[in-house]
Amino acid sequence: MKGTGSWFLKRDEFKAWYHADGDSNGNSNRVLACYGIPGAGKSVMRSVFSCD
Repeated sequence: MKGTGSWFLKRDEFKAWYHADGDSNGNSNRVLACYGIPGAGKSVMRSVFSCD
């Protein structure tokens, strides 16, 4: 459904993580771990992130 998970992308914490600079060589090693029980919506949130 359109707009699903958009709250997550608008959070200041997510924006800070997403726009964080890499090391002095320009390398970015950002990892976002998402865990939860089956059916919690992890795959849905992944699809929201990849579409934006």
